[in-house]
Amino acid sequence: LHFENVPLTVTEQRFPDGVDGLIGLDVFDRFLVTLDIKDAELDLAQLPDLPNANQDPDGSWDRYIAPEMKDYQPVLHMSAHLLVPTSVDGGTPGLFFLDTGAFDSQVDLNVVSRDKLTAAPNLPIRGISGRVNNVFLANNVRIQFGHFVQDNFRMVAISMDKISDGEGIALAGILGSPLLSNFRMSIDYRDGLVNFDYKGAKR
Repeated sequence: LHFENVPLTVTEQRFPDGVDGLIGLDVFDRFLVTLDIKDAELDLAQLPDLPNANQDPDGSWDRYIAPEMKDYQPVLHMSAHLLVPTSVDGGTPGLFFLDTGAFDSQVDLNVVSRDKLTAAPNLPIRGISGRVNNVFLANNVRIQFGHFVQDNFRMVAISMDKISDGEGIALAGILGSPLLSNFRMSIDYRDGLVNFDYKGAKR
């Protein structure tokens, strides 16, 4: 594949040895992207053609859910981020970042019941302004997104206020790599759709 006129962010951040940079999956937003973290596989396929009825003269379009994508989960596509409606312990769904680079799944302190929190002062979490204080573990949490439900789930619980302010949204949490590695995910950036094909817990 060859891409031209792709905007890049130049950073002084140090990457691991042998790594020169990061490529966001949204670079491939013209394709149906299938990612399997556990098996280290990335597949690019053609998206279904947009019906004329979904296209506007100004070049914009309405979401199209092709028949073969009827089981896909609608998500929000904001900049390079995908936001997945996710409920915690049966509560009102909130927006969670889909983040394959996050070391663990995280939830905002205001979303989970206080009686499920255990202080974790020695757990090093770094945010926008450096190390995060008031870090907790939320235990025995029930999460649900798409068709997937997980009981007895453990999450890192912190305040998402600074991230929310920086992104201009009310963020309820982050779905991180250990959880997402249990799925084969098919992502349609054009129409804001994700299919979570559960493969089983990571061994």
